[in-house]
Amino acid sequence: MFNDISLLEKLAINSFDAKELQASYQALCGAIQVDGNVAKEEVMLLRNIKQLFGITEDIVIASRNLSYEQCIEIHRKMDDIKKILLVKYMAQLCIVDGEIDFREDHYVTSYAQIIGCPDMD
Repeated sequence: MFNDISLLEKLAINSFDAKELQASYQALCGAIQVDGNVAKEEVMLLRNIKQLFGITEDIVIASRNLSYEQCIEIHRKMDDIKKILLVKYMAQLCIVDGEIDFREDHYVTSYAQIIGCPDMD
């Protein structure tokens, strides 16, 4: 599924630390849940993203202890490339079911702005 990612992207993914992975997992889950409908395509893609990023069950469990504010603070401190990757995969989760709900669009756009993700126009 992720055979086409660049070497730079692979290196950036491998540089996420445990706290960044925990916060990212929470943000990714938020992208799935924000519209009130969790499609099977979203669950399958999240599973693939977890594998790509090396998000283990221990990371998932630990992520539950982070508040929204803590996730934001962790993401604000990340390098720009990591922010871009996070937002990229959040957006992919929102479109994988073939429907983009306005709440999904708002969630990803707002999250990107709040964490200081560079514009990708």
